[in-house]
Amino acid sequence: MKDRKKKAFELRRLQGRQRASNKYRVKRRKIVEYLYETKPELHPQLRKVYRPGGGRP
Repeated sequence: MKDRKKKAFELRRLQGRQRASNKYRVKRRKIVEYLYETKPELHPQLRKVYRPGGGRP
């Protein structure tokens, strides 16, 4: 019984971390897209800073 509770807890913890990570990336992407639209002169610098797809395959 303890083992099941521990596994359930670990699963919830992992899911929470994944949701938080996804929310962070979406929020960051929206901020960068807004800056692209409002300040086109920053586009080259922002492209260097924000490069999606740099994660593991």
